[in-house]
Amino acid sequence: MNRSNSFEIFGPATPLSPVVVSVPHAGRDYPDLAELLRHPVERLRALEDRYADRLAERAIAGGVNAIVSKLPRLCIDLNRAEGDLDPAMVEGRSAAGYMITPRARGGLGLIPRRLNEVGDIWRVALSREEVRQRVEGHYRPYHTVLRAMLAAAQARFGVAILLDLHSMPPLAGFGKPTIVVGDRFGRTASPHVSGLAETVFTDAGFSVGRNAPYAGGISYRTTPIAPAIFRHCRLRSIAPSIWTGHSTRPALAFSACKWLSRRWSMAWQRG
Repeated sequence: MNRSNSFEIFGPATPLSPVVVSVPHAGRDYPDLAELLRHPVERLRALEDRYADRLAERAIAGGVNAIVSKLPRLCIDLNRAEGDLDPAMVEGRSAAGYMITPRARGGLGLIPRRLNEVGDIWRVALSREEVRQRVEGHYRPYHTVLRAMLAAAQARFGVAILLDLHSMPPLAGFGKPTIVVGDRFGRTASPHVSGLAETVFTDAGFSVGRNAPYAGGISYRTTPIAPAIFRHCRLRSIAPSIWTGHSTRPALAFSACKWLSRRWSMAWQRG
C-alpha cells in the first residue's frame, strides 16, 4: 500500500487483474475547517459514502489495484468535472472557468455548497486560491493515479474495468434495491460486464437494480483509454440495509465485491 496525504493506493505495479477499484467518496480524514464551516462536521457526514471503502477490502487483499480517497467529499468531490462549481460560492462570483450544471446549482458540485438537511455549508465564499489548492492537491493527483492504473490494466489485458464503489441512502421506489449497478445506460459497460455484476450480487442474496436512480458519474471520463476497450461499472450499496440488521450482510457484500472482481478477471483473461 502506498499513501499520499489524501488517498491510498493498493496493488502491484504490474496489475494482476483488469479490474481497478476506485472509492472516491468514503474519506473520513477531516482537516480543521471550523472557521469555514457553518455547522459541526458531524452534521455534514451525510455527504460521505459511509464505509464504501470496506466493500473493497477483500478484493484488495486478493491483489486488485485500487485507489481510495481519505479526504472527505465535503472538501472536494472526485466524482464531478473539475469545473463543475457554483461560482456563487467563490470570491468574486465570476463564472470564468466554471460550468454551472444542475448538480452545482443544487449545491452538490465539485465542492459541495449545501445539504438539504442542514442548509448552506460554508460561512463565507471560498477564495480562488483555496479552490485551486484542493484541485491541484487532491483532485488532479487522484485522477492522474486512476488513469495510470487503468492504462496499466489495459496494456496488460487489453481491457480495463473500473469498479467505482459508493453507498447511498435507502431508496423510495425503484424496487428498493440494495445494490445499484450503474453503467450510464449501457454507454460505459457492455451488457456482459453489467450483467455479470448483477448476477454476482443477486446470487449473494441482494436485491439489484440497474441505473436507477444512480447511473454513474465523472470517473468513467477520467481515462484516455479507447471506449471500445474500456469498461466502467459503478456499484452503489444501501448502507442501512447492509451495515445494520443481519450480521452476515457486510461479509456477503465484501465477498461479493471480491468474487465479482475475480469473475471479471477470469472472463477477460480467457479472452
